[in-house]
Amino acid sequence: TVSGSITTTGLNVHGIAIAGSSNENTVSETGSITTTGRASHGIISVGNTNETTVSGSITTTGNVSVGIWDAGDSNETTVSGSITTTGVEGTGIISQGDSNENTVSETGSIMTTGREGYGILNSGDSNETTVSGSIETAGDLAYGIASDGDSNKTTMFGSITTTGDTAHGIYNSGDSNETTVSGSITTTGVGSDGVLAEGNENATTLSGTIATTGNSSIGINN
Repeated sequence: TVSGSITTTGLNVHGIAIAGSSNENTVSETGSITTTGRASHGIISVGNTNETTVSGSITTTGNVSVGIWDAGDSNETTVSGSITTTGVEGTGIISQGDSNENTVSETGSIMTTGREGYGILNSGDSNETTVSGSIETAGDLAYGIASDGDSNKTTMFGSITTTGDTAHGIYNSGDSNETTVSGSITTTGVGSDGVLAEGNENATTLSGTIATTGNSSIGINN
């Protein structure tokens, strides 16, 4: 549990690194993690059934520096605080594996400003992502939420805003994925769809709002 502050400045130096299963990582409301070096993640967790909870803040400024990186299956990540990344390919949360759960609560926020800095990136099958808070990306090719795999479920109650070109709000690549939007998605860049699904038997349900203002930008593109 981190209730104070962790700061790292070197190359490939993480705030917290965990290898194993059934571990718990917690950054409390008063806690903060800051990394400034390349490939220096706030939290990296390798293994299965790990739990990560962030009520405080994670900030990364180096290229390819991720806020939270989970590699494994059946992991749970909950953000009620903030994740901010400013480097190229500085994604807020990366989840690699199957049956993982990522939750951004009503008070939670993810902000990325670098090129290809996704808000949340899932790679695997049967993952669930729920966003009640906010995701903002400012770089080109910086998607709000991207899922690469099959049978993934994305539920969006909060807001996603992207301002770069080719920066889709939600992107699914695979089959039998489900996307539900009852909140709002806003994109302003060229070629930036609200929801883009590539694959077979994908389903998108909209009861909220999608606004795209850039050229060649589609609201829902299945």
